[in-house]
Amino acid sequence: SSDLLAGPYATKLQALWIAAYNLGIVRDRDDAALIAFVKRQTGIDHPRFLVDDIDANKAIEALKGWLHRDGGVDWSNNRHDPNYMRKPQYKIATAQVRIIGSRRPIGRFSSVICSIIPKPLPDISDDEWITVMNRLGAEIRDLKGE
Repeated sequence: SSDLLAGPYATKLQALWIAAYNLGIVRDRDDAALIAFVKRQTGIDHPRFLVDDIDANKAIEALKGWLHRDGGVDWSNNRHDPNYMRKPQYKIATAQVRIIGSRRPIGRFSSVICSIIPKPLPDISDDEWITVMNRLGAEIRDLKGE
């Protein structure tokens, strides 16, 4: 995380912002754009000043809502879902594969993910999911001509 972003909620906000970038929702991945978004949502000048749960959750929920509406991310959990399917990274990658699949033929979700990280889905680490999301994000931006 950059020097620009500090504070107890910065990591989560930045992860959601990069997810928005990797879903093709935001064009500007950098922290300055995120800081402007947080200010619009909360009236607070900088995420490092987000120390109150209520303010931080307002920004986090706004971002999650945006990813749901414009990116198709389904945040819900089914009680029968295994743990790996409850991870935000899995939910974001699922939406990314759906976006790519709406623009070109693409294989089953598990095949697509395994072509990037060749291991069973339950064994993929958080860092490996970041690799997956970044790779899929690059493809989404290519498909959108950005």
